[in-house]
Amino acid sequence: LKVGVGSLGVKGKSAKIQAVYTVKTELDPSATPDEVIERSGALIAEVLKRHGLTAKQVSFAVPGRVSFVRQLRIPKVSGDRLDRLIQYEARQQIPFPLEDIILDSHVFDTDGPELAVTLVAIRKNVVDQYCGMLRSAGLVPDSIDVTTLSLFNCFYPQLKNSEEEVVALVDIGASTTDIVVCKQKHVEFIRSAPQSGDHLTKSLSEQLGVDWGEAEELKVTLGELDPSIDRQTDPLAYGEGDQSARVKVFLSKSFEAIANEIRRTLDFYVSQPDGEPVEKVLLTGGTSQCPGIADYLSQRLAIPCEVADIFDETLVNVSELETAPISQTAGVLVGQCQKNIGDVPLRMNFLPSYIVRKKEFEKRRTWLLVEGILLACFVFLTVGAVRANIQLYEEANGELERHLTPGAGGVGAKNDVANQIGDYMDKTRLLEARFAILNEIDRNRGVISKSISDVAQNVPLGET
Repeated sequence: LKVGVGSLGVKGKSAKIQAVYTVKTELDPSATPDEVIERSGALIAEVLKRHGLTAKQVSFAVPGRVSFVRQLRIPKVSGDRLDRLIQYEARQQIPFPLEDIILDSHVFDTDGPELAVTLVAIRKNVVDQYCGMLRSAGLVPDSIDVTTLSLFNCFYPQLKNSEEEVVALVDIGASTTDIVVCKQKHVEFIRSAPQSGDHLTKSLSEQLGVDWGEAEELKVTLGELDPSIDRQTDPLAYGEGDQSARVKVFLSKSFEAIANEIRRTLDFYVSQPDGEPVEKVLLTGGTSQCPGIADYLSQRLAIPCEVADIFDETLVNVSELETAPISQTAGVLVGQCQKNIGDVPLRMNFLPSYIVRKKEFEKRRTWLLVEGILLACFVFLTVGAVRANIQLYEEANGELERHLTPGAGGVGAKNDVANQIGDYMDKTRLLEARFAILNEIDRNRGVISKSISDVAQNVPLGET
């Protein structure tokens, strides 16, 4: 688990990574996804407390394996037609109802007659699990990304200046291997494969008869890949005493599964109507630090492979960071930073709608308070003016009634004009009564109704 701490400049024009903390989950490989998420939340809280970190807003990337990615080719349209077309394709391509997923997309322009669309969906219940994990650590999610998308954003500055047209980014992590094929700075294909670093550890544990922790330690300290070793190589030929050689043999033989998965993925991409041969593979992830991996995969894939430096041409300020130890493992972290500051294309965000509404309400809270105060002042002044006019009217009305009442100093007898005035006064009293009722209703309901309406539109159900 990797936690990065940094800051964004004014208006997102710059970003700085000040520290990166890495902590082992120490979970058994048979742990369920729920157990992994729960353990990760506890570790994040522990890291924050240990290092005295007070930041609450967090950008987070869910594993690529929990996302559904589809590459679409659609006619060149725009506006509402484009949105409707993407929604239609999503219903056809995503194996879940749209109401059960969080969907986002990015449209790449092309030189041809069609648009290239990267469509990504994550199930809402999965996102809710990760948001709950962050809340348990006292954090508020500001952005939810996917590791594969962040990987592309990390390398985008390098891809822009690359001489090769088609490049594959391969991030070999502990639990998955993320593969992103890029063509002319566009995403062409994305896949997450299950074969990864844990597969190698499990193989060493079984072949050497040691527990998981010891196998992991042997992989890190003695691990090396030799392209001359294949499935027919006999590890017993190296003798019981040569532990390093035996680890190399078992590791090289086990790595065949990862190499085959990468090769199948690239072959599948090339077989597509728009597919083209991959010209270079950039390797990242913790497992990419294994000595000999570039030569090993170059031979197995018949494609030039190299271990990438994620900080090469990065847009992120890392002057306070010792980059060497994490130059292959912090790709997702760098990609998330560059999404906020650079011209990287993939700016998708999979925040749940209730969090988005709450964030919008938080932004508007001050203005709502000011508007409420101004409205209260306006109502107060208006009511005062109306009451003053009513008082003047009542005084004039009383004076007129006194003149029309016999024996009260009035005219004594009502002529036709007096009768008309009397009828007018009766109607006026009726209107006054109605006005008083409406005024009372407006006084009790007007401001309150508007406030309730504003809050109901901005505060998600169940939030206060």
